[in-house]
Amino acid sequence: MPFHWVTPTFFARARRFGLPLLLFLGFAIYFPGLNGVFLLDDYQNLKTLERIEKPATLQKLASVALSNPSGEGGRGIAMLTFAAQYASWPDDPAAFKTVNLLIHLLNACLLYFLLSRLLTLMRMSAPRRDWLALSATALWMLHPMQVSTVLYVVQRMAELSATFTLLGLLAYLAGRQAAVERPRRGYVGMTLGLGVFGALAYLSKENGVLLLLYVWVLELTVLRNLPSPPYWKAWKAAVLGLPLLALGGYFAVRFSTWILPGYDLRDFTLGQRLLTEARALSDYLGLLLLPRSGAFGLFHDDYVLSRSLLDPPWTLGAVALLLSLLVSALYGRKRYPVYAFAVLWFFAGHLLESTVIPLELYFEHRNYLPSVGVFFAFAYGVDYLARERLGKRMAVFMALFLAVWIAILAFITWGESRLWGNPFLQTTMWSMEHPDSTRARLQLATMKQGLGDIPGAEEIYSAMARDEPGLYPSWLALGCLSPEVRFPLNRATDELRSAHLSKLPFGGMEQMVVSKENGTCRNVPAASVLGLFDALLENPNFISRRRLYLVLKGRWLVADGQWGAALASFDAAYGLQPNVEVALLGVRTLVLAGHPEATGRYIQMARAANAAGNRLSRLSYEKDIEQWEKLLNALRHSRQ
Repeated sequence: MPFHWVTPTFFARARRFGLPLLLFLGFAIYFPGLNGVFLLDDYQNLKTLERIEKPATLQKLASVALSNPSGEGGRGIAMLTFAAQYASWPDDPAAFKTVNLLIHLLNACLLYFLLSRLLTLMRMSAPRRDWLALSATALWMLHPMQVSTVLYVVQRMAELSATFTLLGLLAYLAGRQAAVERPRRGYVGMTLGLGVFGALAYLSKENGVLLLLYVWVLELTVLRNLPSPPYWKAWKAAVLGLPLLALGGYFAVRFSTWILPGYDLRDFTLGQRLLTEARALSDYLGLLLLPRSGAFGLFHDDYVLSRSLLDPPWTLGAVALLLSLLVSALYGRKRYPVYAFAVLWFFAGHLLESTVIPLELYFEHRNYLPSVGVFFAFAYGVDYLARERLGKRMAVFMALFLAVWIAILAFITWGESRLWGNPFLQTTMWSMEHPDSTRARLQLATMKQGLGDIPGAEEIYSAMARDEPGLYPSWLALGCLSPEVRFPLNRATDELRSAHLSKLPFGGMEQMVVSKENGTCRNVPAASVLGLFDALLENPNFISRRRLYLVLKGRWLVADGQWGAALASFDAAYGLQPNVEVALLGVRTLVLAGHPEATGRYIQMARAANAAGNRLSRLSYEKDIEQWEKLLNALRHSRQ
């Protein structure tokens, strides 16, 4: 063994204390970031927690778990964990972030056990196996790229999807090893493990479907020389191959009806996205291997778009780099299986979020699980150099190098965590590092607004609205806080009638509606708010979001006491898409207007919409409908 100074006793202690010490270190490094705030999609995904009241019922928790607007699968498992923390919303983000951190530490344990079993199947001795597994786990767990997954609350979805993916891979490797001597037991274990944990991973976030692809990567690279049990090819074709073919067929069928139309909502084309993602993937790899302080964060909406192979010039180099990595991994998988594993695992992990689906261009959390292969290969490469290519003195140097590198990662991550735990400093730094980021500037305006600097926030909104009309509602929402806000209503309504489709106006309009409902928006004239609503509803570019704005408008009108106009708005929204909650808003409006006897039509509308829902949501909403009926009956009896 090249590490002559490392004794068997050392390895025994490392196995016993190494992982617990690593977990303690991880918790200590992330602890300063727990004092942060909710950001971006946290509000969109978690605002339904407000519907849960004490005592919480299973039906109410289930309705929230099934109400998530993100993704094809609804992400019910992740939403259920959020629903369990309903009492902490929206005043205690630290409670949510703490759970995220605990899940990250759990994933580190699972990764350690997964790599240990994988190295065992690769016939590596116990001391080397434990050392390598611990080193790779430390690189992964302590890397600053993971901060925006752990401390960005809503990315619990990505964490939980990784949790169940790792469990599925552990079950697969255990069954794979058992199948050689006891085929039936092994096949049952592998099939159930992939099926159950794959479903749970998918219901946490859609990336869970990549579990089978990760298995293929293992089999093509580091497990290719493992003995095959009887009927191995048939099982692989049925369990690993057919589902992936079905998934490919699903995307092919929906390409023209789902994927391509999604680009109508973006300011880039499919070709431009693919070119840009080549640069994004190369940037991810660069930061995974050579991280630097200040390079990480959440606001990357200013990421430069690649419009051609030479615009910007590095696009061509990025495409060439990725193609070189992919081709070399495929052709060298027999001779260099660990290298091939790292490359193919990274590409497999990015297949959904970094290819044709019209998502945003750049997010660090997309590397949460795909980065595993990179760190495993890094630790393996250091060990290989120490064992095979260098003398004993250099072997000691390589071990120290790995330890120092892990310490550097931990230090950078600690710095990033402290930044996440200081919202004022975080907002200031991100706005300086990303001066062209709309989100960074909006966060700065929100911070100024929270500190009472209304003129400072108005200055930001005024400057941004010149290029982005969708920010006019946020500007007007400042009027809820101060009557001194000077809002250009005529210019705003004119520009919003023809503005390009954007999510920005909805946030500002919703902010005003919530303020109105809470009684904290008395300075903004109703005519101004309704003027913005009408401009957005008349804009043909916003036709896909017309229902959402009609519901918001109805809520504003209810809070303003305009019952008839509110019902007309809810009726129009229901006509576009029958929805239980919209129908119940009609019921509530009539009750507030003093006409409970006229609610029968809306109760019937609610029942009709509920009948078309899934079973769990039907049970939950049925309870809501019954409660409204009991209240209505009580009101009628009280009038008799």
